Amino acid sequence: ADAMKELFEKCRHLALVLLSNVLELTSKDGCLAESVKSEKWFAEFLIPSLLDEVKSFESSSNNAYEAACGLTCLAACSDIARRLMEENSAVEDLMSAYSFAVRNHELLANELERSLKALRRCV
Repeated sequence: ADAMKELFEKCRHLALVLLSNVLELTSKDGCLAESVKSEKWFAEFLIPSLLDEVKSFESSSNNAYEAACGLTCLAACSDIARRLMEENSAVEDLMSAYSFAVRNHELLANELERSLKALRRCV
């Protein structure tokens, strides 16, 4: 049972790494911003799911980091994504994670700063 749980967690982390990299690549050519505008999946599933991952910062800082990277890409390239994030309490969630990360996970803290900056908020 423990081996299966460990495998599941590893797969989850690798899926977040992949997703984060895809969001980064597609944010550079306008493709991501256009997709956020036209696909409800971003509003209904992806952004809330990434925010949930960020909220798991204490139990999985590395997953929270990958989710924050994805949120940064979304917020940096799309006004709609920024609005959706704010409607989903992103600023509060990112600030909570930042308070923890500043003391425990420098890479996560740095990415959360970028996310908040992309949301036009200061730390």
